[in-house]
Amino acid sequence: MSDILVRKFVIEDLDECVDLYMKTYSEEPWNESWESREVVENFFKNHYANNYFFGYVALKDKKIAAVSTGFLKPWIKGMEYYIDDFFVGIDYHRQGIGSKFMAAIKNELISQDIHAIMLNTEREYPAYKFYESMGFTADESTVILYAVF
Repeated sequence: MSDILVRKFVIEDLDECVDLYMKTYSEEPWNESWESREVVENFFKNHYANNYFFGYVALKDKKIAAVSTGFLKPWIKGMEYYIDDFFVGIDYHRQGIGSKFMAAIKNELISQDIHAIMLNTEREYPAYKFYESMGFTADESTVILYAVF
C-alpha cells in the first residue's frame, strides 16, 4: 500500500471530499446533479455528526483519492461497518486504489474486532462486480424497501 495512505476521515477532509464526491458522481454511470454544493456538504456533515460515524480516506500524492463513509451498526455478533458511500475519484479509476483501499479498511476493522461489512449497490453499476471481487456476496433473499415522503 505504499502508493496510498489510508486513514480515518476527519472533519478537515470535508471540502476535499465534497469536491471529489461531486466530480465523481456527476460522471457516468451516475450522472447525478445537486441543487447546490451545500446539499452535498450537509450530507457529509450529517454523517459526521452521527455518533456511530465511521469513515476513511485514501490519499495518493497527498490528495484524497477515495472515500468510505458509513457507520458502525450493532449486530448479533458484535459491531459491523455499514458503508453508505464508497467511491474512488474519477481521476483515480483503474489504478487499483479501490482494491487497496477496501483491503486496508478490512484490516483496520479486524484490528478493532469488527468482522463484517454491509453495503448496498445496484447490480448494473460497475461497483457490483468490484464488491464481488473483494469477497462480498449478495443476499438474494434480502430486498431494500423505502418510502419517500
